[in-house]
Amino acid sequence: MKAQDDWKIDITKTFKMIMIDKDLKQYEVGKRLGYEERQPFHRILQKNDHLRLKETLKIANALNCDVKIILCDRDTGKEWKCDTAPASKENIE
Repeated sequence: MKAQDDWKIDITKTFKMIMIDKDLKQYEVGKRLGYEERQPFHRILQKNDHLRLKETLKIANALNCDVKIILCDRDTGKEWKCDTAPASKENIE
C-alpha cells in the first residue's frame, strides 16, 4: 500500500476512458464546457489530481455522467455514500 501522501485519484484517466468509450475528442468536450479554443480543456486535464469538485462535476456533466462519492472506513470496510446530486447545470454553477 502506498504512503498516504502518494495517494491520489487519477480522475483525468477516467475522463479519458469515458471519452474513448463515447468516441469524443478533447476539443468536443471542451466545446461542451464552453471553451472555443482547444487548449483550456487540455490544460485542465493536465492538472490531474488537482481538479476541484466543481470542475469534476462540470466535466462529468459535459460527458453526460454523474459523480458518486463513497467514504470507506479502513478498519471495518463500512461504506457511507455521500449525498450527491446529478451533475446538472444547476448544481455546478
